[in-house]
Formats: sequence, C-alpha cells, structure tokens
Amino acid sequence: MRWDREVTAAVNQARRLYRISPDTALVHAVIEKETIHGALPITGTREPNGRISYGPMQVMDTTAVMHGVPLESAKSLATPSIGIRIGTFELAKLLTLFGGDTARAVAAYNAGPGNARRNALGAFPNQPYVTAVLGFWQRFKATATAAAPAAAGLIVAGLIAWWFLGRGRRLSWGTR
Repeated sequence: MRWDREVTAAVNQARRLYRISPDTALVHAVIEKETIHGALPITGTREPNGRISYGPMQVMDTTAVMHGVPLESAKSLATPSIGIRIGTFELAKLLTLFGGDTARAVAAYNAGPGNARRNALGAFPNQPYVTAVLGFWQRFKATATAAAPAAAGLIVAGLIAWWFLGRGRRLSWGTR
C-alpha cells in the first residue's frame, strides 16, 4: 500500500512512546477514509470548525502545534512521513485513553475525545465514519493475513536456497 514505510515507522515510534501501537492496517484504514491513500488532497482541507487539516491522515493544524510544529509550518503535515507520524501518535494516544476500544478511539480521532460517546443504541455521533474505518481495517487485515503465508513461503524458500548455494560455494572454495 502507499506509504507503507512511513506507516510502519510511525507505528513503531508510537509503540516506543505510548507502549501501545495501532495496528498498521488500522492506520492505513484511517488514511483510506481520510484521503483515499492520497487520491484526495493532502495539502490542506478546511474543517467545519474553520481549522485546516493536512496530510494523509488529515491532522489538524492545532494538533500539529501540540506536537511542536509551529502553526505557520502546519503545511509540513502534508509530507507523509510527518503527517502519518503525528496522526499515528494521536491514534495511539486515543487507544490508550479509551483502553484499547478501537471504535471509540476512531470516533475520537475524527470528532474529538469529547464526542466519542455512544448513544443509547451504542452508536457514535459520527457512526458512518467509524463504520467505514473499521470496515477498511478488517479488509486490510484480511489482505495482510492472506498475503502472509505466501510471503513466509517465499522467505523460507529464499533462505533455503541461500544456505545451499552459500554452502556449495564454500565447499568449492575449500577444494582449491
């Protein structure tokens, strides 16, 4: 997927800082919902509250300030490595705040922690957003799980071939 390297690095940083990390598939799911993996503009979107969000995860400029990015430099969030890192940190922080409740953390990521309360029917005020992200998350996890055995097989086959070829070369070198 697009920005795999940036997502993996951000998830690993969040794991070290918050001692919890969102699944890389969940981060990709947020990116998919926010910008369709870059198909929508990542250079700046005006939010209903008048603030501007940037980057693949559409991090708000005020959130960037909390991470040490000066408001006048908030456009740097459009750089995937910066925007994904800060968005992942926010998601990890929300997962910690809500005790690993992924649906509530996703609701809070979109609408703010104060708006991540379920109504009497168990739905969030931004339920369509939450449903979409959780659906993308399940799809991306299934894709990664389906690809894992094939990738593992290729890795094992490569290691076996490397060992035999390497050993064969060592034997031929030893007979000279």
